[in-house]
Amino acid sequence: MIDIDLASLYETVTKVLKLQVKRNINRFPEDFMFELTKDEKIQQGTNCDRLSALKMITKEDE
Repeated sequence: MIDIDLASLYETVTKVLKLQVKRNINRFPEDFMFELTKDEKIQQGTNCDRLSALKMITKEDE
């Protein structure tokens, strides 16, 4: 499950979900989330059509 799926589950946007996690980091397990590097995003988008939108997301968009 990626961030956009989780945000949809909670009926919010990805940016708000990530902000809430960062503000309440002590409430989540240490391995709750991780971020892909730019190259990893491109590779995942290339390998899986469903994740192709990852190629367009930048740090500033989040």
